[in-house]
Amino acid sequence: MKKFKNSLVLGKFLPPHNGHLYLIDTAAAQSEQVYVLCCSLEREPIPGYLRAKWLTQIYNQVPNVKIIHITDENPQYPEEDPENFWQIWYDTVYNNVDSLDAIFTSEDYGDPFSKSLGIQHVLVDKERTTYPVSGTAVRANAFENWDLIPDNVKEYFIKKICLIGPESTGKTTLAQKLAKEFNTVWVPEYGREYCDKYGVNCDERDLSHIAAGQLQNEDDLIYTANKIAICDTDLIATQIWCEMYQTKCPRWIIDASYQRKYDLYLVTKPDITWVDDGQRIFPHKRDWHFNRIIQELEKRGLSYEIIDGDYEQRFEKAKYIINKKAL
Repeated sequence: MKKFKNSLVLGKFLPPHNGHLYLIDTAAAQSEQVYVLCCSLEREPIPGYLRAKWLTQIYNQVPNVKIIHITDENPQYPEEDPENFWQIWYDTVYNNVDSLDAIFTSEDYGDPFSKSLGIQHVLVDKERTTYPVSGTAVRANAFENWDLIPDNVKEYFIKKICLIGPESTGKTTLAQKLAKEFNTVWVPEYGREYCDKYGVNCDERDLSHIAAGQLQNEDDLIYTANKIAICDTDLIATQIWCEMYQTKCPRWIIDASYQRKYDLYLVTKPDITWVDDGQRIFPHKRDWHFNRIIQELEKRGLSYEIIDGDYEQRFEKAKYIINKKAL
């Protein structure tokens, strides 16, 4: 029989890290049931629903741990409302949990909070010796705390680098070399795979399939990225390819291109020799294509760097920029 019947763990989990998991696991080992209240405020930098989702994913196979997302806009410190602070939090807890025997925390607030709730306080690793990490530290620099973040949380912090440029400007070669250099994944350009099967004469329907395939490639691979992901093209590129083919761009592609976010664009300049590989059909439009990409990125206020020179110069320049701006 476990020491406690019903226990409480409460926090912001902004974001969840291994120290939080250690606290929850400790409570679960000593309790028949653990209620984890993931408390969020509207103004906080990481949405509360996302934090609750991450915790639910982590503990969905642990039967005695229940994640509850709390959105009450409560005061955060007693001095904000000295008269009512503890009663407000008492109401929040017992509006969501029927009965409790203990609260597990790693914080000083555990003693007064447990008294207000009328339950026992179990203090766990207050000095953070087991997992020296905090949500503040993760938000300040996730990469320095990478090994202390659960895998399903890492995706939120992965930096996405998008390579975009006219045909025959070395994007694919550069993407592969950068992925190897940074020990991470690169998301291939789905349009090449599609055109290998169906040809290069694309219409609106073809480009819609290409855009959907690109998103699927990215979604499938992003989970395996190591801090950064190298994306060979995006939906802005598809939108401009519609212009190249003089066909209507499906509205969903434009909408989705605004929703997909990348931390940095590397735009490959057409200052290397055009090579015919069987799929390239617009050698005469490379300068127009390049200028149109710059125009669209600037219109949207997106961060970009131009990558030029020979293949080795491109690699060295891209590597330097990623180290400086993304890591």
